[in-house]
Amino acid sequence: MPLSSFFSVSTIILSLVIILLVIGAFSYYRLFQRRNAAVSKPAKRQGKRQNTDRNNHEDMEPNCQLYVGNLPFRTNDDELADLFAHYGDLDQVRIIRDRRSNRSKGFGFVTFHYQDDATDALAMHQSDYEGRALIVRYAKPPA
Repeated sequence: MPLSSFFSVSTIILSLVIILLVIGAFSYYRLFQRRNAAVSKPAKRQGKRQNTDRNNHEDMEPNCQLYVGNLPFRTNDDELADLFAHYGDLDQVRIIRDRRSNRSKGFGFVTFHYQDDATDALAMHQSDYEGRALIVRYAKPPA
């Protein structure tokens, strides 16, 4: 075996070993960094809401738009408007639908002309509609 080929093979092997050591050291450093970050972080937040009852509408700011959830999938906009029409003047009724299938997602929004009418309509919360207990609460403003 010529001496020049020995040096080229040993150089390649030495280069590979150095590369593997660098990759291993970097991986160990990242793992150590993550462990230290997890230890130094404060305890996990309990969530954005302090209230554990997600359907409680008393802590929401009153507005004219209501979220209506747990709707049957076959409910359309007109049926939802008829359901809330006796509480006051409606500006807009919209059932949210899947873009691909155009099937209802089971929730929608009802916008009243007056805020007092929307507050009165909160009485529909947990009422039975076609065998399902409706969720009615103030809608959050869009993000």
